[in-house]
Amino acid sequence: MSKASTAVWKDARSRAERQVPECPPDQSEPQWAYLLFTRDCSFCDKTNIAKIDWYHRVRLCQKCSFSGKTMVSVQNAAKALPHIKNISDLLELLPYWTTSPNHPDKYYPIRAIEQLSVRYAAASAQGQDKLSEFKEKMLAQRKAIRESVAGFKEWEAGLSVADANRKIASAKLLALGYSETDIYSILHSTLVRSRTPLTEARWATVGPQLEALVKQANEHRLGRYRDTTIGGRKQFARERIQIYFDGRPGLEAIFRPTAEAVTRLFPGFKSVVEQPLDALVLPEHFDLAMEALPALLKEYADSKKRHIVRRMVEGGAENVPSPPTEEDLDKVFYATTIFFSKTSKLDMPICVDSVFERRLCWLFNVGLEEVDGTFRRLTFNSKASGAVGALLRCARLEYTTTVEDLDARDLRFHCLGCEGRERKLARSWRDCAHHAKEAKHCTENWELLNDEDASTVRALEASNLNDEVPRFYCNRCPFSWRTHWQFARLRPLGDLVEHLKME
Repeated sequence: MSKASTAVWKDARSRAERQVPECPPDQSEPQWAYLLFTRDCSFCDKTNIAKIDWYHRVRLCQKCSFSGKTMVSVQNAAKALPHIKNISDLLELLPYWTTSPNHPDKYYPIRAIEQLSVRYAAASAQGQDKLSEFKEKMLAQRKAIRESVAGFKEWEAGLSVADANRKIASAKLLALGYSETDIYSILHSTLVRSRTPLTEARWATVGPQLEALVKQANEHRLGRYRDTTIGGRKQFARERIQIYFDGRPGLEAIFRPTAEAVTRLFPGFKSVVEQPLDALVLPEHFDLAMEALPALLKEYADSKKRHIVRRMVEGGAENVPSPPTEEDLDKVFYATTIFFSKTSKLDMPICVDSVFERRLCWLFNVGLEEVDGTFRRLTFNSKASGAVGALLRCARLEYTTTVEDLDARDLRFHCLGCEGRERKLARSWRDCAHHAKEAKHCTENWELLNDEDASTVRALEASNLNDEVPRFYCNRCPFSWRTHWQFARLRPLGDLVEHLKME
């Protein structure tokens, strides 16, 4: 690349399909062509160097950039070039390069500093006026270089095949009517980032694949928008439903669906929630659905009660005819309605969080019962039910006494059918029901403890639960070396109670 080829390079640059930046004054045409169209490092034999240092008109490999032999930082310039005395003045006249926008260090080519040093000394020897003129010229050149860099970088960015492909693909997809948002989300696909130019022939193959990706991106975007919109509408409905629930406590509440379930199951709420996404839905749009809510809740609760009552008939309940009538539905709340759960490993009447939203503590484990809404795992126990009926007679309570009422009284009883020490055990009505299920003797005879004795028993029970001394084994757990440390060890009473609940 000699100076004689300047005219050739000018002519070639003018004929280029894509406009090439004009050669700046500080470069010759061959130098400019070499910088733009080759990818060689300006200081070594490394090739395929993509990045250009436009401030100093060089391409630098990683080694040459930071080896200290070709470039030097402002902090190390004086140490690297000790023979140049006025180096700080020289650096003010040269453009600098930084490795990144966040990197504060300024880098200068060592060769440029040395060349400028010679020219600076020559101007200084001619007098102060010449030196000032030289400085003004160099500062003007530095300013011109810095101003030209933005244009050169823009031209360099346009050389990227991937960038060109993205622009072509974006324009074609926009012309087909796709959303700019969806198009942007797929422009980083390998189909677009390929180094192969996106010609019309290649678009015939790639285009349908990109269209499929855009459609998929559109579905995902609309799905996210739909979830957000539907979620907001459901929140409006849940808040209104929960206010209604909170204002109507009581036994009926145990057969209510959750507020979330209401928005899914009841058509009035569902139709409002599933209106078109562009429709404006406000809390007052659920007014009609709220007016219909009481009747729908009653219908829902009655359907659940019918399943429970059928289980009572199957279990031999004496107070429910076969087939049961609508008047029998409220009997599910009676204390004599005793169920045991097949899901409890210990077959124990334990109280856990349930599908009834923790509103009422039943005598069975309902944690896994309402899988299909029919309570198939519940078994009505007529013997335990008869025993509870005997407890009500003993306490001179009505046969219609509910679970909630009996829990509130918190009475204690002795089983007169037991012998020896077991006869002296003071039991709650729930313990009595379980005892009746397991007992071999008649459990129709009970003795009610007076208020003073019952209070003493309840105080002892509470103190025993707080006793931290391990005194009890779980006689339900099989003993083996594998389970010994987990189950078959001595436990405090409180821990034992929690263990039985978990079992």
